[in-house]
Amino acid sequence: MEDHEGMPPEIAMYIKRIGDMREVRKFGRAVQLCDKALAHEPQPPILNVIMNFKGDSLYMVAWKVQSEEIMLDARRCFLEVLDIDPKDHVARRGIDVIDFVQWPEDAAEAKFVDPETYVPPEELAEEPAELAEEPEFVE
Repeated sequence: MEDHEGMPPEIAMYIKRIGDMREVRKFGRAVQLCDKALAHEPQPPILNVIMNFKGDSLYMVAWKVQSEEIMLDARRCFLEVLDIDPKDHVARRGIDVIDFVQWPEDAAEAKFVDPETYVPPEELAEEPAELAEEPEFVE
C-alpha cells in the first residue's frame, strides 16, 4: 500500500515524525527517525528529502555540542544528496553553511559561526569614520 504520491505509508509516517521532532528542536531524535526511514530504502526524491532532514538535524546537533565530527557527518549527508541530484538547492545551502564554519588548529577550540550574523574580525576592527572622531558638543 502506498500513501502520498506513491510513498509507502511507513516512510510518510517517519517524515511526519521527523518534522514533529525538528519543530520541537529534538534534532538528535530526528536523526534517529531519519535512519529508521532510510532503512526502508526510499528512492529519490524522497531519499533526498530524508537525507536533507538528516544533514540539517546533524548540523543542529553539531552546532549545539560544538562537534567537528558530527558536523562532518552532516556534510556527508548533503554530499550524498548532491551525488544523486547536483542541483538540490537545500543540500547545496547545507554544504555552503558548513563550509563557512571556521576551524582552528586545535579542534577543541572550534567555534561555530552563524553565517547569517557573522562579521569578520577585520571588519569589527574598522570603525566608521564618523565614530572615529570625537563628537563636538554644542553648548
